[in-house]
Amino acid sequence: IEPYGLATITVANVPYIYVANTGSNTVTVINCLTGALTTINVGAKPYYVSVVGSKVYVSNSLTNDVSIIDAVTKTVVATAPVGVYPRSLTAFGSNLYVVNYGDENYGGGNSLSVIDTTTNQNIKTIYLPITASGPRGLTKTQNNTLFVSNFHSDDVTVINPVDNTVLVPSIPVGKGPRGILA
Repeated sequence: IEPYGLATITVANVPYIYVANTGSNTVTVINCLTGALTTINVGAKPYYVSVVGSKVYVSNSLTNDVSIIDAVTKTVVATAPVGVYPRSLTAFGSNLYVVNYGDENYGGGNSLSVIDTTTNQNIKTIYLPITASGPRGLTKTQNNTLFVSNFHSDDVTVINPVDNTVLVPSIPVGKGPRGILA
């Protein structure tokens, strides 16, 4: 119900698509060869999906965490807490970066959570500049920088994932950027 983000992974020469279903708090796994479906329960309101090695990461916006799925067994093996209302996620090296959109009533956003994919632990929070507002999209460029699209401030922030610092606080773009692709 209400499919949103998706990612692909191949396990034992079989391609799969993992689809986050925001309306049912599940991920549907589609076997691309047979069409067989598997449903995995995750946290509340899953949005985005990312693959690192043999693990699939799903951001759960209402439980403020990331479900970590073993792609071989198709089971949730860990849950990592992150900031408020997590959205996009992308990998750099052994870390997974998660955008925390936040909530105007509770705060907790305008940041990135960094998950160590070897331990599945949240190891750091990177706070975006005060001028950045409503981060939603996240991508890694070929020159190993991260770009974050900020929906409310109509700009993009550039992050150095090597030392987890802000390189460029604001690059003005069009109104309400959501996704971003490098």
